[in-house]
Amino acid sequence: MAIQVLQVEPSEIIKFSGPFTEVVSADLKLTNPSEDQVAFKVKTTAPRRYAVRPNSGVLNAGETVTVAVMRQPFEFDPAERVRHKFMIQTVKLEPGMTLENVWTKADPSTFMDTRLKVQFDDHPPSNRIQESAEHCSDSFHEQSSALDHNVCESVEVTNNLVVCVDWLLVAYYLLLFSPCLHMLQSVWF
Repeated sequence: MAIQVLQVEPSEIIKFSGPFTEVVSADLKLTNPSEDQVAFKVKTTAPRRYAVRPNSGVLNAGETVTVAVMRQPFEFDPAERVRHKFMIQTVKLEPGMTLENVWTKADPSTFMDTRLKVQFDDHPPSNRIQESAEHCSDSFHEQSSALDHNVCESVEVTNNLVVCVDWLLVAYYLLLFSPCLHMLQSVWF
């Protein structure tokens, strides 16, 4: 095996942070500092559990690519932390080679690789983040209580206005129909 020509970040461990009940993603950054074109492909020991995009490609001199590694949802098991691994395999592209045929045409002794272990991070958020969340929650509840109080006052004022309007309507109808009431009283009684 030849010495890896690509710069790979991270260089030893690829970390995935939970929760793991949904797809979790981590990025690999591949940089070609050489003057040559370099073909790469990303392999894993658990291909059904990860999606890698792009999983292969060609980097021109000075070019960088970000590779997204997506972990499929699963039930977290602490024993599974270091069993999965990734390998970034690379080879210099010689004249006449393409991405489709480089892996069969190139001499295997010229292949370069970087191996990464997988780490799952299931730790709870730091105290500082938790305190910030609690402060925001308290602030929200205070504002919510003040808003509830204002709403209650507004409802009370509105109810009082409705009662006043009802009384005004009663008074209006009494004034409007008072001559008729005298006529009805004489007929009925």
